[in-house]
Amino acid sequence: MRSAPRLVHQELSRRFGSLPLWLAEGVACAGEERAFGEIWANWYRDSFVSVLAHGGWRNDASRLVAKNQRPLPDLYAYPARPFDEDLARFAFAFAVYGLEADREGFARLLAGMAEDSRAQGGGRYEPAPARVQELVSAAFGADFERDFRSWWAKPPKTPR
Repeated sequence: MRSAPRLVHQELSRRFGSLPLWLAEGVACAGEERAFGEIWANWYRDSFVSVLAHGGWRNDASRLVAKNQRPLPDLYAYPARPFDEDLARFAFAFAVYGLEADREGFARLLAGMAEDSRAQGGGRYEPAPARVQELVSAAFGADFERDFRSWWAKPPKTPR
């Protein structure tokens, strides 16, 4: 059984506490891709044993992001339930960018969200899209969207 997503969720929780669900799921999918070269455990598959792999998320994410098919505030407002295929890939793209293109910025974002979540006083952390935008800009810089979309115009191949 592939347990990379569970391990990623545990480690994110241990290090950062509650994060927006779309971000935690995006990082879990990115971790699974990193570990196995494809994504199996999409979060819409709770308690379901998948028999089909879902390769090609990078290609789909690249088309979605580089062609500006969804604005970032859509992602920032995404509760991750119910599952939305485009926004799930957008969350994956966001996590992959952070993990591969700007690790320092991603670390700052996660730390900022952890601090913001603690200040909220517990429970599920679901910041308003405007607050996510503030945290993203503080972590990655004012040119984040341009850099994010440019990077996804020709991202590296799936790591193996």
